[in-house]
Amino acid sequence: MNSAICSFIITKIMVFFVNYALVTATPDFESPNYFVMCYELCSCYNTTIDCSNRNISVLPKFISPNTTILDLSRNHIKSLPLSFFDDLLNLEVLNISYNELEELSAATNKNEQMKQLRLHTIDLSHNKIHHVRMYWQRFRTLKTLILSYNLFKEITAVTFLNLKVLEQLFLDHNQLRSLTRSWFIDESNLRNLYLNNNIINYIETGSFLFTPEVMLIDLSGNSLKFLDSGLFQELQKLCYLYLDHNTISYISEFAFSRLDQLKVLNLSSNYISIGDKEMDTVFLHLKHLEILDLSKNSAFLIPSTAFQGLNNLKTLYLKYNNIMFIEEEAFTNLKSIELLELSTQSLSCGCSVKWLRDWIHLHPLNNKINVVCSSPLWLKNKNIIDVLDSEISCDSNELSSIRPKLTIQPTSTYAVRSDNISLKCAAVSLIDNMNIVWLKNNQVIDNTVNSNAIQIVDRVQYVTTSILFLKNLADTDSGTYSCQPKNIYGSDMSIKFNISVFEPPRLSKDLKSQITALSGETVYIPCIAEGQPMPVVSLTKLNYQVMHAVLDKRVLYEDQKFGITNLKIEDSGTYSCSAKNLVGVANKTIELTVLEMPKFTHPMESKEVRPGETVVLDCIVSGNPLPRLKWYKNESLLSQGLSSKIKVSNQLLIIFSFDYEDEGFYECKASNKLGTASRTARLTVQKKTLLASSPKKSSYFTVIIITVVSAVVLVIFLVLLYFFKKLCRKNKEELTDRKLLDSLPKTYTLRYTKKLSPVPSV
Repeated sequence: MNSAICSFIITKIMVFFVNYALVTATPDFESPNYFVMCYELCSCYNTTIDCSNRNISVLPKFISPNTTILDLSRNHIKSLPLSFFDDLLNLEVLNISYNELEELSAATNKNEQMKQLRLHTIDLSHNKIHHVRMYWQRFRTLKTLILSYNLFKEITAVTFLNLKVLEQLFLDHNQLRSLTRSWFIDESNLRNLYLNNNIINYIETGSFLFTPEVMLIDLSGNSLKFLDSGLFQELQKLCYLYLDHNTISYISEFAFSRLDQLKVLNLSSNYISIGDKEMDTVFLHLKHLEILDLSKNSAFLIPSTAFQGLNNLKTLYLKYNNIMFIEEEAFTNLKSIELLELSTQSLSCGCSVKWLRDWIHLHPLNNKINVVCSSPLWLKNKNIIDVLDSEISCDSNELSSIRPKLTIQPTSTYAVRSDNISLKCAAVSLIDNMNIVWLKNNQVIDNTVNSNAIQIVDRVQYVTTSILFLKNLADTDSGTYSCQPKNIYGSDMSIKFNISVFEPPRLSKDLKSQITALSGETVYIPCIAEGQPMPVVSLTKLNYQVMHAVLDKRVLYEDQKFGITNLKIEDSGTYSCSAKNLVGVANKTIELTVLEMPKFTHPMESKEVRPGETVVLDCIVSGNPLPRLKWYKNESLLSQGLSSKIKVSNQLLIIFSFDYEDEGFYECKASNKLGTASRTARLTVQKKTLLASSPKKSSYFTVIIITVVSAVVLVIFLVLLYFFKKLCRKNKEELTDRKLLDSLPKTYTLRYTKKLSPVPSV
C-alpha cells in the first residue's frame, strides 16, 4: 500500500518536471510539433485551452505561459486575482463568463510594476460582479471588455481606470441607475458602448467628455424620460444611437444639435408626441441621418414642421402610432426617402388627405403604407389611396389650431423672499381637452402647499387659461420656468422665463455704532451686507459734510470694509453705511471720533511794540478733545483778572498800553488727555532811534512818489493837448476849402480840384 502511494507520488513528480521542461523551453510557433501543457480537466489545441463547463471552482494551475486563448466559462469560479496572470503573458483572449465572480480589485498597489499583459478581449459576462476597483493597470492593451449580465449599480472613477485603448465596452443587462461625468476619466479610444437593458434614468451632462471617439451607443431598454440639451454634445463622431424602449416623453430642441454625423436613430417604443413644439427642430441638424425609427410612440399628429433638416433620410418608421391628423407638406422635406412605414386606422380624412394621397402616388412606397380613414362617416374604413376628390370636404377651420397655440405667456421677473406671485398662461385649440402644464428647470411642477395652479376653460372660444401661484417664496423657487399647453395631438411651449427670488439687503448686526481712533492711524469701518442679489455698499458722511478722506484719496475698500488712512480731525463725524440692491436699501450710522493731541496750526511770533500800543498774541491750536490753554509770562501763570492791562481770551492774549514792565517771554501751553504742546514768543519795547528815523524815511519816500506821479501826469496832459490842437487846425482848413469851392463856377471848381486842365477851353 505504502509502496503504491510512493510510486504514484514519484510518477506525478516526474510528470511535473517533464511538463516544466516543456513550458520553459523556447516555443517554436511554426513547428508542427509545438504544443502547450494542458490542464488535466481541460482540452487543448495548439495555444488554445478550453476549460469550459468543467464544474471547477478554482482557477487551474500550471497553465502553459504560451496560451493565447483560455476559456473558463460555465464554471463556479469565485475570484480572479491578478496573480493568476503572472505566467500568462501571451494570453490574448479570456472567457470567464457564467461563473460566480463578485468583485475585481487589486490586492496590492504594486500592479504597475508587474509585467503588462497582451490581453485584448475579456468576457466577464453572466457573473455577479458589482464592483471593480483599480484592476486594469496590467491590461493596457485591452480592446474588448464584456461585463454584460452582472450586478453593477454604479460606475465610479476607478472602475475603468487605465483602459485607454478600449474600443468596445459591454455593460448591458446590469442594474445601473445613472451615468455621471466621472464614470470614465481617462481619454479613451472607445468606439462602441452598450448600456442597454439597465434602469438608467439620468445621464449627467458631460458624461461623454472623455469618450469623444464613440460611434455607437445603445441605451435601449432603460428608464430615460428626458433628453436634455447638450446631453450628447461631445459625441460628434456618433453614427448609431439607440434609445428605444425607454419612457422618453420630452426631447430638448438642442438634444441632437451636435450629432451631424448620426446615421441611425432609434426612438421607438417611447412616449414621444411628434406634434410637440420642441419636435419641430429636434432633427434640424441631423443632415446625415439615414434611418429614423419613431414607431410605437404617442404620435397623434404629424405637423408640417416635423421632419425639418432630414434631407438625406432614406428610411422612416411611423408604424404602430395612432395617427389622427397629417398636415399638408408633412413629408415634403424628405427628399431622399426610400422606405416609409406608416400605418393607422384612425386618420381624420379632411382637406389635407388630398395632399397625402397625391404625395403617396408620386413616391414608390405604397406597399409599406396602410392609412385608413376613421372620419368623416362616409369615408370610414376607406384607404386614402382610394379616396376621390369629390369625397373630400374642406372646413375653413380645419387644422388651424388642432395642437395648442399660446396666446398669453409670462416673462422673466423677480420677487422678494416670502412674497407671493402668480403667473398666467393661456392657449387656444379647436378641441377642449387641453391641459396646461407648468415646468421648472424642465421638470413638471406638482401641486403643493406653496405652488399650485388653477385652470379656467372657455369652451366657446376654445381658450384654456392656467394661473400658477407661488406662495411664501424661498430661494428654491428661483429657476427657469415655462408653461406647456398640451392635448393628445401635440403641445406648444412658452419661452423660458426666469423667476429670481431676491432678498432685501441686511447689514451685519456686529457693525459698531461708535468708533474711536487716533490721528494718523488707519481705521476700518466694516460694512458687511447680505442679500440677493449681492448688495452694493457705500459709505457717506451725513449732514452734508465734505468727506475729506475721499478728496485726499485716503479711502480704500477691501473685504467688505471701508478703510480711512492717515486719519485727521476733520474725518470725525457721523457716517452712513448703505447697502442697496434691486429690492431695497439698508442703512446704519457710525459715529467716528478721531483723537489728536494738541497741535499748533500757526506759529507764535516775537514782536517789538511801541510804548503805549495794544499788543495781541494768538495761540491757534487744534486737537481732540479740545485742548485747554494756559498763558505764562516768564514761566509764571497768567490768569484772568490778575492785571487790568492783560486780558486772556481763549486763544488770544491781549496787553493794553504796553510798556517796559510788560517785556518778557510769553508761553501758550495747550493740553488734553493725549498730551501737551507749547509755544513761546518774546515781547519787547521798540528802540527810540528807530522811532525817530522812521517818520523821516516815510516823508522822503512820499515826496519822491508825489514828484514822479506829477511828472507823468504833466507829460500825458501835454501830449493830449498837442493832438487836440492839430485836429482843430485840420478841420478849419477843410471848412475854408469847402466855402471856396461853393463860390466858384463849376468849370473852375473842376480845375481847382485838378480834374480839368488849368487853361479854359476856347
